[in-house]
Amino acid sequence: MSNLGRFNSQLENMLNELSKSFPNWVDIKIFREKFLIAKKVNPKLILLVFLQYIYPYKSYITNKNEKFFLDENLTNTITNDKEIQKSGEVDGEYLLTKALNLKKLWLQMNDQQKQTIWTYFQVLIFLCERYVADTMK
Repeated sequence: MSNLGRFNSQLENMLNELSKSFPNWVDIKIFREKFLIAKKVNPKLILLVFLQYIYPYKSYITNKNEKFFLDENLTNTITNDKEIQKSGEVDGEYLLTKALNLKKLWLQMNDQQKQTIWTYFQVLIFLCERYVADTMK
């Protein structure tokens, strides 16, 4: 499996984990459906959006800095990006808003759930780096 495939599989696993842990959170179901559509239409787009808008916050993720999930300025910076809003292939603004709007859930998560989410995000960062390294060969 390619690093792109691994990336999308890990993201899908994280969404499945969130769905199981928070079955009443409707947004995760909608987000998961949109993710699956995007994965079929353009699987690389998901990684590229993550790389462009999430990867710059690698230090937050690596250091498990909760500001990554709780800071409103981070969410607003990403979701107000005009390039994301113009995306015709998928609803990029919705995807990023829901991906980063974990604040309500984050505040409800126990320590084990938070650790699981941190691990997923760290793996996604690693797979982005591998993808970039592979494409530069």
